[in-house]
Amino acid sequence: MLGAPLAANKRFTVPHQFDFRLLNGDATTPESWLNCWSSLYSQTYDEPVYNYLVKKTTNMTERDFQTLGAWKDGALKKSAYAKASEFDPNNVSFNGKWSPKAASVAYLTWGKAGKELSGQMTSDFPTNVGDFLRDWSERRDKCGTSDKRFGLARASTLLHFVSGGRYPIFDARVRRALKKLIGVTPDNNVDWYLNEFLGLFAALTKKCAADSDCRKVDKALFAYGGRK
Repeated sequence: MLGAPLAANKRFTVPHQFDFRLLNGDATTPESWLNCWSSLYSQTYDEPVYNYLVKKTTNMTERDFQTLGAWKDGALKKSAYAKASEFDPNNVSFNGKWSPKAASVAYLTWGKAGKELSGQMTSDFPTNVGDFLRDWSERRDKCGTSDKRFGLARASTLLHFVSGGRYPIFDARVRRALKKLIGVTPDNNVDWYLNEFLGLFAALTKKCAADSDCRKVDKALFAYGGRK
């Protein structure tokens, strides 16, 4: 993972006392919560693919950005990588969702990310996280007959990988997990991500004693937000 974990934001305006719960709803310790929910992380998002992409960081190619987009949008063919311990980018293949006509994906914008960003990144990229997220979250393209916005979930995923994992992903599952943890519904916008979520993620990571494994916190939030 590139760089050091983010420092906690001291400007919290939302509660940051966490309510940790197990599958049966019982209260638990931070460490037990982390172990429980990270172990339930969906295998749809395969770790070999994640590990390959997050390590590429500044050396990501246009093909890597395509793979990232397909990873995020569930458009990788599982048969090509599901049983492999390491991901082979030469054998990547996509399912029918990965096309400019598929309404469920931002195919064209992921392609633009590859063309604009591959070969352009440095170890401190991006230097202005807010501008980066605002730019990419507002990008639009034609998906089928609709004009689709790239959105903050995909923009934060893009940020996560081009920064070598320094910035956490902020999608619908993460927002649902946070609502259960802190009792406040997160705003789905860049300002909330910058002013609240980064600090909350850092505080949660510290509370769970997971500073050396932030990915485990990502996985726990994803799984926790997937359970009603």
